[in-house]
Amino acid sequence: MSSVGRERAAALTRDGVRSSLRVLLSNRSLLGNAASLFGSTVLTGGLGAVYWAIAARLFTPESVGVAAAAIS
Repeated sequence: MSSVGRERAAALTRDGVRSSLRVLLSNRSLLGNAASLFGSTVLTGGLGAVYWAIAARLFTPESVGVAAAAIS
């Protein structure tokens, strides 16, 4: 590839990145909602793991199994 071709490809790539960033920044509410959904999913999973770890220590395996079946 010639140097002119490389420069043009680099310019097109920069323009593509800039336009993608513009689109992402114009959709801040979409990004905020996605981040909120991701954060709440991670938090719920973490709290659920802590809940089941405590339940496994305090109750018999049979009780935990019945509770897991009832929840699911």
